[in-house]
Amino acid sequence: MAEKKKVKKSKLRRILEGIFFSVFGIIFVAILGFQIVGNITKKDNYGVPNVLGTQIMVVLTDSMEPDYKVDDMIIVKKTDPEKIYELVKSDSNTKEGKVKFQDTAQNLKWIEEDCLVIDTSSLKIDLSFYYSTSELKMTMTHRLIGIRLNEDVKEGNGRYDFFVQGINSESKNYSGTQGQVFDERVLLGRVSFGSTFLGVIYKGVTSIWGLFILILLPSGYLIITSILDIVKGLKEDDEEDNEKKDGTSTLSKEDRERLKSEMLEELLNKANSNKENKKWE
Repeated sequence: MAEKKKVKKSKLRRILEGIFFSVFGIIFVAILGFQIVGNITKKDNYGVPNVLGTQIMVVLTDSMEPDYKVDDMIIVKKTDPEKIYELVKSDSNTKEGKVKFQDTAQNLKWIEEDCLVIDTSSLKIDLSFYYSTSELKMTMTHRLIGIRLNEDVKEGNGRYDFFVQGINSESKNYSGTQGQVFDERVLLGRVSFGSTFLGVIYKGVTSIWGLFILILLPSGYLIITSILDIVKGLKEDDEEDNEKKDGTSTLSKEDRERLKSEMLEELLNKANSNKENKKWE
């Protein structure tokens, strides 16, 4: 039995397939790796995956609109509390004073605390932290409005206190008069980036259906291109069979054209010869 001829792929197709599978492979490995490492590290990070100091979160409330909308993805980097304090202290608009807001952890009790007060119009520092009360335990992201250094810190307490608020005064969750105070022990980090588009992508690829589609796309591509190659191969086999019937399968295109010309010339010569013979009869 003759060996089946393989359908040769064009150079452009080989390049496109290489790019296609490389991109999907990198995305799949990155997502899988982040999920594995994240699931291991989140146990010691208040349930938030931490990969090399980078934490990816999805915004759940409207308290930080318009900067971060619900379902936006934010990237939070682990940050040394001392660096945050030094950044605030070095800003020319920072003043020593008091912050005043209703503490959501104390049943909206008004508090006034001495600290370095930040001018949030010139210095925007958004912090993510673990928020815990008797009724609620969750991670939050709010804007830093003040920071305090505790010189005589007690054992087991944080050295720095952070005062934060949401920026959406019309939020259904937190009004402009409400805020939270926490120390460095529950600080997750500083927000370095936020994106609505990436939020959609992140929720998609980390869902069961998203991972299924991510696997299905290259598989579907392989199936479709394999079917097309089979159809193309069968078509070429049919053309070869037809050529074999004509006895010209081993001839090149130029040879076949030359053979046709010679056969036509031979037929013309034979026809002329018959005419001559009839003329002399």
